[in-house]
Amino acid sequence: MPRSSRDEKRASVAWLANAPVVLSQTFEDGEIEVRRVPHSSTAPAIHTMLYSIFVDELLSGDY
Repeated sequence: MPRSSRDEKRASVAWLANAPVVLSQTFEDGEIEVRRVPHSSTAPAIHTMLYSIFVDELLSGDY
């Protein structure tokens, strides 16, 4: 993937680093649900994890 395209994708998901969310898996169909949640003291760690997951997925082209 060209660097500029990678940078654009990285920028397009950067806002996720500040969005408090909860991931829950639906066992029936294997889908993962992302829901926003109220601010909590664990939010920064969750944000960092989600940002890493989404950026890795976007950059790998497996989305």
